[in-house]
Amino acid sequence: MRTRGIATLEPRDQEDEFLGDIRLRVMIKEDTNEAVIEVVEGRNLAAKDANGFSDPFVRLRYGSQRKKTKTVKKNLNPYFNESFSFAYDHSIDELRVEVWDWDLVGANDLIGVCMISLLEQMPGAWNDRWYSLTGSVNADHHQTKLSEAENDGTGEHSLGDLRLKLRYTEVRVLPTECYNGLLELLLEDDLQVATTVALAVKEIEPMAKSLVAIFGANCDEVRFLEALTRHEIENTPNPDIIFRGNSGVTKAVDAFMKQVGHHYLQQVLFQQIQAIYALKKPLEIDEMRIEKGESIKRNLQKLNSVCGEVISTIFGAADGMPGPMRAVFRNISTQVRAKYDAEQLEAVQYTAISGFLFLRFFVPALMTPVLFELADQHAPNHTERTLKLVAKITQNLANIVEFGEKEPCMKLMNPFIINHQDEMKSYLHQVSNYVPELKTRKNPKIFLDKELSLVCSYIRRNWERIEAFGDGSVARRLRVVMDEISRFEDEHKDTPVAII
Repeated sequence: MRTRGIATLEPRDQEDEFLGDIRLRVMIKEDTNEAVIEVVEGRNLAAKDANGFSDPFVRLRYGSQRKKTKTVKKNLNPYFNESFSFAYDHSIDELRVEVWDWDLVGANDLIGVCMISLLEQMPGAWNDRWYSLTGSVNADHHQTKLSEAENDGTGEHSLGDLRLKLRYTEVRVLPTECYNGLLELLLEDDLQVATTVALAVKEIEPMAKSLVAIFGANCDEVRFLEALTRHEIENTPNPDIIFRGNSGVTKAVDAFMKQVGHHYLQQVLFQQIQAIYALKKPLEIDEMRIEKGESIKRNLQKLNSVCGEVISTIFGAADGMPGPMRAVFRNISTQVRAKYDAEQLEAVQYTAISGFLFLRFFVPALMTPVLFELADQHAPNHTERTLKLVAKITQNLANIVEFGEKEPCMKLMNPFIINHQDEMKSYLHQVSNYVPELKTRKNPKIFLDKELSLVCSYIRRNWERIEAFGDGSVARRLRVVMDEISRFEDEHKDTPVAII
């Protein structure tokens, strides 16, 4: 069900705290790919000190770039008149502007924040405006540009309207016996039905997650993933592009690793992530980003040490990797060796494994630890940059590739990559060529009926695509069980197990 409508925007309550405004001049120079930001002045800033004043300064953040103005003491209407240049990136829209009160003792106090869309600025011309400040330090997607009337000082103005479109989807979950026919088809020995629905539907990721959960409830994910990866390898003549796209295959392996390897990931990376969070200074090695007083040579030595600790921990935990993960990697290794010749195997025997294990497992956890329960809070700016550097270096090492001219500063880490390539190859060989005995296990967290209901809904939405996939035999077999499920739904329409 879809609903559309107009919601009227209400003015801010009169009792809300007024934090002040900041005047900025912005110019986008497309010829030099620069965004020039002039911090001109502030007005009516909130008083944060006991003397009735603030000691304001401004921080600017654009992507990973940071700038800061001088501090103006005891002033609620400060004049900064400072200009900053940022490397402009069309893929990054917002400039974050934070106004802070400097304190001699204790932490600085946030006065307010505003977000400015650089993509909306007219290139080649100065855009001079006042921006109101909000009190949320997390206002990452809240642009607070004042209206033309406010900028001109002409008084009252309309706040305008916001058009919304909502979509509501209801999935009715029936008793398990209603889905027995579908479950039997999915779990058949040839896996033709499961492979077809995984590769044919538009809802690639949700279908992959549901299928992995269904096979996981039967401890049979390895067999399912073997069929999927074999299909992609057999249909990919060029090994350089294998498993590169977001397909049903890659999404299924992603979901599987998160389901089976979550606890293992925490065991391997938790202490290393905490050690990086504990670093008080950035490990910047880019001369265009490094702050005054920092040393690239010193940071490079420390970055080498941190990266060494991370990969040493990962390599040392190879034997502790869950058996099902190693079984999947062994199957992939066996399949690529059977498909490609010796020259092609030189790289793909490693990258076919590292493309999953690092690109889709370890590296995302290094980039955003909070999402993997490896940290309680998002990293501060300097830690975020260090995590990104470590992740990049780890991924290039896993790809057995050195840094090139695209990122000149990262070439400083090429000796590290060269020195550890043999270790990486040995590690990838180790985790993909020996599989311990798989233990019987059950996953009590899987709500099987719900996953089967979701698969039914994806099949119905993509019926024409399934019919066109292969020779149509899967669609003919599915038609029988889907009609049966429809009859069950009619009979149980008033007594579903659940509605989600």
